[in-house]
Amino acid sequence: MTMNQEMYKKLLLLFIIVQPVLDILTFFSIRQLDSSLTVGIIVRVLFMGLSLLFIFFGNSSTYKKYVIPYLLILFAAVGIGLVYNFFDKPVFEPFLELQFLAKTLYFIVMFCAYLLLFTNKDRMNETKLDILKSLTIAMLIISLTMFVSILTGTASNTYEYGKFGFKGWFFSGNEISSIVAVSFPLVYLYSLKKMESFKQWYYFIPVLFLAIVSILIGTKVSYFAVLGASIIIVFSYV
Repeated sequence: MTMNQEMYKKLLLLFIIVQPVLDILTFFSIRQLDSSLTVGIIVRVLFMGLSLLFIFFGNSSTYKKYVIPYLLILFAAVGIGLVYNFFDKPVFEPFLELQFLAKTLYFIVMFCAYLLLFTNKDRMNETKLDILKSLTIAMLIISLTMFVSILTGTASNTYEYGKFGFKGWFFSGNEISSIVAVSFPLVYLYSLKKMESFKQWYYFIPVLFLAIVSILIGTKVSYFAVLGASIIIVFSYV
């Protein structure tokens, strides 16, 4: 299978959008089935495989000559470690070992794929704007599902005792809080880029929703990140 840059970009944009859906499916899978093998893990591992195809065969970035040797050395080290654990551990659980390796390698492989995608000069500005758009859609999905879960009384609490906070249909309150904190400035930036006049105020709806969600989650990380980003961006445009 060939994986050129345009194909990978389209798949990446779709992958970004469905992240909240995968997290929600993971939440219900763990809650109802008590299974560690979730839809989210399966889809992300498959996409990691596609990302490897893109890294090795689908791009012409100048950083490719550095990334590929790094990954080959990393995979060799991981393989040696896996073989060592097989002979050294009293109880070797293949599924748990492979699951841990997949989670560890996922972020490294995805970072390398993003690096090669963004350092290719062909239509770079368009690619950045498309990714900001996909991220904004994903954050809008998070916001809407958070509102629905709270209104229907099916939201999980961020804290077990006392403190105010909802994490909706997501497994970890700290994780969703960090996602909101990191994504809010990017959603804000996309809205500013798209809004050319006050008549296009609707571009700021995702920003408003995400700001409300940062309060509903109830953690200091998301709240102060949103507040700080808002102040910095506003003053940068004054």
